[in-house]
Amino acid sequence: MPGPPSVSIVILATREDHTTRCLRALAATAAPEIATETIVVANAEGDGLCSLVQRVAPEATVLAPPANTGTMVGWNLGFERARAPWLLWLHEDTEPRPGWLRSLLRTSRRPERPGVVSSTLLAPGGRSGGFVLWKDGTVSEIDDESAPQIMARSEPYSVDYGTACTLVERDLWAAIGGFDERFFPAMYGDADLALAAWRHGRLVMVDPGSAVVHHSNAMVRPEGGVSTSLLFKQFLAERNLVRFAAKWSSALAERPARPQGPPSQADVVGACDGRRPPGPAPAPAADRSLTGGPPEGLEVRLVRAEVAVQREFADWLRTWHVVELEREREAAHAELARNDAGFRARLAAHEQAVSEELARKDRSFRAQLDELASDREHLVARIAELGG
Repeated sequence: MPGPPSVSIVILATREDHTTRCLRALAATAAPEIATETIVVANAEGDGLCSLVQRVAPEATVLAPPANTGTMVGWNLGFERARAPWLLWLHEDTEPRPGWLRSLLRTSRRPERPGVVSSTLLAPGGRSGGFVLWKDGTVSEIDDESAPQIMARSEPYSVDYGTACTLVERDLWAAIGGFDERFFPAMYGDADLALAAWRHGRLVMVDPGSAVVHHSNAMVRPEGGVSTSLLFKQFLAERNLVRFAAKWSSALAERPARPQGPPSQADVVGACDGRRPPGPAPAPAADRSLTGGPPEGLEVRLVRAEVAVQREFADWLRTWHVVELEREREAAHAELARNDAGFRARLAAHEQAVSEELARKDRSFRAQLDELASDREHLVARIAELGG
């Protein structure tokens, strides 16, 4: 009988195509010396996703929540079911590369005792190696364009947070209180957990030796309607930024101010490398109001939370619509003004050219009249000389 796992891998699944690729990549890159368990939180309506997981990864544990969990609640449910001392959340739109988990565990055993370690992400546009936080709670991605000096490193380095494939020590996760459900259904949950880890005196690192392909934007599905659109993601990012900044105002006060323009490479590198070593400091408690109640009431709590989010989104969408209409109106007015200004400038130039041409012709005409007058005077003088 196999012993207890060393790592519990939790996948929040919503799409069959992503989930299939992820599970197959896990199987292909499994390290025999590392005991793992896989827990899939099937966050989709119907039994299709559960059946698919059972076919592709029959050894996996499948959880079927009664309603949409979003990310934070889904991770909490999966982690609570997990048995290992190290917990790993893996996005469904990832495909781990060989050696990924072995490298993460090796980094977790470093003398600095990092409590959270994320993989380097490989995307069509290049590599991503975590994020830096600014004083206002906004973030900048560490990637090949924004910080090539950091991406060239071969040793693990500290970041404010990583995403998509992240290993966290179970005891640390429990001490933090889990994922904060005030960020339901998504956005800023990974940043929140990482910042809490820093406040608990633990390092947060990215491991260049652990690579995972990340297709990204799994939550955006145009065919799913407005609640799976880019607009919904934008709404959640703006709304949860406000909540994140309010929760962590004292911690964010220690971060550098965001530059006025786009952050330069020096800005990003300075923000990444310039943070102080972690030290225990007060950390706000995580909100577990959705998973903290009686299990039999979870469905009602989740549905109520989703209704509240949809109401907020509708209000935001109305404001966004008004702002967009005004922006389009102003853009149209500006275009008309530019066209009108161009027309007026061309008209003025044309009028100036015509005036100059008419003045030239007038001078020529008067010169001709003067010439005729002079000729006439000569003729009159000649007649006088002839005695006429």
